[in-house]
Amino acid sequence: MNRAFSKIITIFLVFTACFFAFPVNALVPNDFFLGSQWYLDRISVYDAWDITTGSPSLIVAVLDSGVDLDHPDLVGNLWVNTGEISGDGIDNDRNGFEDDYFGWDFVDGDSDPRPHTEGSFQDAIVSHGTLVSGMIGALSNNELGVSGLNWNVRIMPIRILNEEGIGSSYDVRHAIRYAVENGADVINLSFTASELDPYLFEEIKWAYEQGVVIVTSVGNENINLLEHPVYPACYDLNQEENYIIGVAATNKLDQKADFSNYGSGCVDVSAPGTTIFGMVYHDPQVLLLSTLYGGPWEGTSVAAPIVTGIVALMKAAEPSLSPQQILLALRLSTNPIKESALIGKSLLGSGIVNASLAIQAAHAFAQKPKRLSTTPLDPEEALLFSLGTGSPPLVYFFDKNGEEVRSFLAYDRQFTGGVSLAKGDLDGDGHKEIIVGAGSGGGPQVRIFDMSGQVLSQFFAFDEQDRSGIQVKVGDVNADGKDEIIATSYQKGNGLIKIFDKDGLLLQEIDRFQGSVTPLSFGVGNIDAKEGDELVVYTSQGTSTFLMSIDETGDYIGSFPVFIKNTGSSPQIEVVDIDGDHLAEILVSEGIGANPRVFIYSSLGVLQKTFLAYEETFLGGVMTATGDLDHNQEIEIYTIPTSTGGSQLRVFNQEGEVIDSLFLIEDVIQSGSHIAL
Repeated sequence: MNRAFSKIITIFLVFTACFFAFPVNALVPNDFFLGSQWYLDRISVYDAWDITTGSPSLIVAVLDSGVDLDHPDLVGNLWVNTGEISGDGIDNDRNGFEDDYFGWDFVDGDSDPRPHTEGSFQDAIVSHGTLVSGMIGALSNNELGVSGLNWNVRIMPIRILNEEGIGSSYDVRHAIRYAVENGADVINLSFTASELDPYLFEEIKWAYEQGVVIVTSVGNENINLLEHPVYPACYDLNQEENYIIGVAATNKLDQKADFSNYGSGCVDVSAPGTTIFGMVYHDPQVLLLSTLYGGPWEGTSVAAPIVTGIVALMKAAEPSLSPQQILLALRLSTNPIKESALIGKSLLGSGIVNASLAIQAAHAFAQKPKRLSTTPLDPEEALLFSLGTGSPPLVYFFDKNGEEVRSFLAYDRQFTGGVSLAKGDLDGDGHKEIIVGAGSGGGPQVRIFDMSGQVLSQFFAFDEQDRSGIQVKVGDVNADGKDEIIATSYQKGNGLIKIFDKDGLLLQEIDRFQGSVTPLSFGVGNIDAKEGDELVVYTSQGTSTFLMSIDETGDYIGSFPVFIKNTGSSPQIEVVDIDGDHLAEILVSEGIGANPRVFIYSSLGVLQKTFLAYEETFLGGVMTATGDLDHNQEIEIYTIPTSTGGSQLRVFNQEGEVIDSLFLIEDVIQSGSHIAL
């Protein structure tokens, strides 16, 4: 490697006033300054600690300004090179680095990776590597100082920045090589460079190929990285693989921090990066370094170690996960950015990291590696899945093991408004068809496909110029032995329900809910043991919420109250006979903005069961489908997030106990998905 191709790298820090927040959650350590670490609660790490607090076999390399090797809140979590004898002047393990017992200083070329405080220095720079290391792995639950995201971990200190915060990409690429060859599982790079070094890029690719996860900050100039890229974050901007995880910063309002750079492709996820309190370099002989802890700190360089810490927890829980699976699990489990600006919604990655959901996603990836199934499948038994807004209108078939069998395009590939799904026997021949409705932005076009994905017919359910999208359900509402298609507006609250036969002939228009300000939500099934299915419609009056059953003409049958949160987003309704008594139960799953709870009511309105489909803090809404894919003679309940939660399918038994969990596809879906059985 030629030093002439070395590029200058720098570290960027910002400071503001401190704010103290106190966590109220699950497993809470007793560290003295825990109340100052507001970000721990925001990223749901307390719930994550109920699953894992880390692993002493997990090594995280911190390439930074050096680390305080004597800090009392870190000494037990420092990596040591057990193949080396400290201070004997011999390269005992023959790795090319003499006496590298605690790591290496690539700035000065020696075995002391602590920052230098002789002569002039910037105290913020001197403390930076210690701060980053403590955020990732400070000793926790020891009644001292702060809590690291990992209670158990091994921090490998590697110095690549001098006391002014400046370094060389030449040193970084050698430091990456050192970290990987000495067992690092994760590498944190809290710095940026303005120029591309192709040799450093190749080193990052090599580390990725060895299974090492690399996390980096994206910089603090409030610039669009697509116009002014910085490195290492933008090295994989136009690459097929995502070699490095770029991290932007958010504030306490879960909005973009005003200083954070942004840009899709360079930014993968976001994390809190303001008013951070943590460990600092300690030297009682130097006034500026006389304390063990300090703050507040700001910057994407302190957002990055939050992500690194979560990655380490994920690797501790599931060591076999690849860097690609780690990134996908991270992105699929984020919380939304809470602002309407384009920057906040689309240029800060998939959202704000959530430690608890990320570990759950990691488990799902580890348990069910995705592959294309070669098992023969009766397509009528397949689970159907469609993507939400922003993705091509594909309909996927999955078998009982969650393995993809085939897919087809429901509409033109350029349409990205999402697809509503239903299955039904429209012609009474004993074989089901697939019915789809175009989502938001599309015309009200219903399409009918056979189980091979061949289109059979199509029609417009509403005015052709309407672009609010439609949702479709099926049921034999007129008791003629054939399922009818029931359609209503997907986005616009016009309150109309229309019933069609398989040829698109309008059989009935129900207008009793006309004037509804929100889209209607309804299910179709037999709730009275008489011939024909009924419609069960969700409706509200003020703060009260009800389910109303009507027949195919819209005539009132009955109603009962449901105790769900009225967020302005309609819940999902499914009507199905779960227990085999020939009377359908009614499944109500909460809408966007409420806890992801599923309620099971009897046909008479008696609440029989309620359970959480996902973690309580998830507010993205839930859709359900029911069926017996495993042929165990019992109906299972399948759930999928309706927004922001990715394609995490969960399967529950009739008691509301989770019996399986997996991701159907490895795409990041932020705008909902649909399933049908």
